[in-house]
Amino acid sequence: MDHRLREFFIAKIRLGDIYIKSLDLTIKPAKLKDILLAYDVYNDSLEEAVLDGLMTVEENKNYMLNTGQWTNLDDDSLEEVNTLVENTKVSMYENYNEPKKLKTLRKSLVRRQNAYKSLLFKQNANYANTAEAFAETARLLFLVEKCSDSKDIDLEDNINTIVSAYNQSLLEDPVIRELCRNEPWRSFWSIRDEVDKLFFNEEPTINQRNLLLWSKSYDSIYESVESPPQQVIDDDDCLDGWFIVQNRKRKAEANKKQAEDSIKNEKVKNSDNVFLISGSKEKTKSIHDINTRESKDIKAMREKSIKQKGHMNHENLPDRQAEHRARIQQGFKKG
Repeated sequence: MDHRLREFFIAKIRLGDIYIKSLDLTIKPAKLKDILLAYDVYNDSLEEAVLDGLMTVEENKNYMLNTGQWTNLDDDSLEEVNTLVENTKVSMYENYNEPKKLKTLRKSLVRRQNAYKSLLFKQNANYANTAEAFAETARLLFLVEKCSDSKDIDLEDNINTIVSAYNQSLLEDPVIRELCRNEPWRSFWSIRDEVDKLFFNEEPTINQRNLLLWSKSYDSIYESVESPPQQVIDDDDCLDGWFIVQNRKRKAEANKKQAEDSIKNEKVKNSDNVFLISGSKEKTKSIHDINTRESKDIKAMREKSIKQKGHMNHENLPDRQAEHRARIQQGFKKG
């Protein structure tokens, strides 16, 4: 993106207007009072839609499960693909200074992101027919009427054009992030306390909120004691990988502390192996994440050996045998 295009986007975001050329219609940012009134319209429309027999999002989810349009396997696939996307981004962060490997990983990431989008599209295929979608359209029409001079335009007849223009006005994350990292926004952001205002409307729009949130995020990154290299910061996918690594570290530390706090017996707490009981899939994952990489490798090795032999004594496990051999060798060295 060149400087002029960035200037255009920043000016458009700061102003907050949405202009629909085909209708010669300008929609101003909503005021707080109108936003609150719009949610009254949403709630009334939702109630009306339900009374008229439209399914809610939750009812539609059950309907899709019952008719096979969406299955529990699809839920599992969605979670698995999301994990694959995250792991690929972590690998990109870890290999940011290896161009060939990074290029291969980026291609893999695109395939996995497309698979994730495909599953999301399938999951939300019937959303437009739900009561919530009907209510959201009514809310949007109310705001357009309140925030524009639309007296000569039949809003309901042009609803598709209006919704499309609204959706297109929402800038995607990569665009917002590039704007945050570069001029002219960096200058505006650096003098934000000295200027009268960054935006010219009462309540921030979605684009304005995202611009502020990402600006604060980049400030936090630069101030972090573990701040990544600029090369990583400038690459959205690599930076996402850094975010994921930091988040996983925090979760692992929190889970470890929680697990340690739950063990009152000091003898048990200081044991080589501690078995914790899990009551759910999420709890199982949190317990698994407590383990170090070495512990996870040992666990995988034990599971493989037990699967091959059916059952094994504790002292015959491969890691215990390796420890035993190491002690013998250490004894020979001392002798």
